[in-house]
Amino acid sequence: MRGGTALAMRAREGVMPEPQPQQLNLEQQLQQQQKKPQHQHGSHGGLYPEPYFDPNGNTNITTQLGAHVYLPCRVRQISNKSVSWIRHRDAHILTVDRYTFIADDRFQSFLVESASTWNLQIKYVQERDAGVYECQVNADPKLSHRVTLIVIVPKVEIVGETERFVKEDSQVNVKCVVTQSLESPSYIFWYHNGRRILENGVPRKSIKTESIGSDTTISTFSISSARKEDLGNYTCQPTNLGSAQVVLHVLNGEHPAAMRKNNACGIPFGLLGPVLLGFIIRKLLLHEIPTLADMSLTFAAIFF
Repeated sequence: MRGGTALAMRAREGVMPEPQPQQLNLEQQLQQQQKKPQHQHGSHGGLYPEPYFDPNGNTNITTQLGAHVYLPCRVRQISNKSVSWIRHRDAHILTVDRYTFIADDRFQSFLVESASTWNLQIKYVQERDAGVYECQVNADPKLSHRVTLIVIVPKVEIVGETERFVKEDSQVNVKCVVTQSLESPSYIFWYHNGRRILENGVPRKSIKTESIGSDTTISTFSISSARKEDLGNYTCQPTNLGSAQVVLHVLNGEHPAAMRKNNACGIPFGLLGPVLLGFIIRKLLLHEIPTLADMSLTFAAIFF
């Protein structure tokens, strides 16, 4: 009663009591927490409760045949979720986190923690590697991000004819041109009948390589004075790219133009013997004896 009388007296005097803070029980506190707005997937990057892909991540990667390439998958707020890389054309699981699930050891995945990025590395890229790759996060629901790999295949060509006829003691220059490349090859090797030609210390022979523009490289193989031992197959082989070949004939006495005319049918001289031998064997199998007239007609069919 004393408390009530005091309040009444203070009310008559025009002084109202200050409100006391309301004490909430546990159930009321939980109800208020549920009413608070939750952060959703939007523009407030660091406040997301679930993993999400960086919207600025690359979706198209271009590389060159034979190079090493890295496909990025930048995931924010990944926590303890696993990241998988899948090749889209055959649905083959390539990696899960740092574990590789393909026999091809050119593939591996690793995390760059400072960038929150799981990179899929492909070494010595081949033309068949081009296509779509999918990065997946095992969230609920599943998250996926696709990256398209474009593989540029440079052209490797021998300038001029791929079969050369030169006189003995004459100078020979063979040019190999690499075009449409994103980067110049580290080396361009030359081979003679399968054996590598060394650039230094080889008498009468030299190799010069130069870059023309941003996408063209020219390698020139030269022989200062051709000899019979120089005939054969020459191969231009840029590192990690395709190759180009030329066949060199070194002539002694006969003019190269005459040789080309006689061989206008396109049959290499090394095959003329087997062609004639095959004709003779066919005749013998038919129990016929090849005459000089028959062989003359055969040569006429080959050369004219």
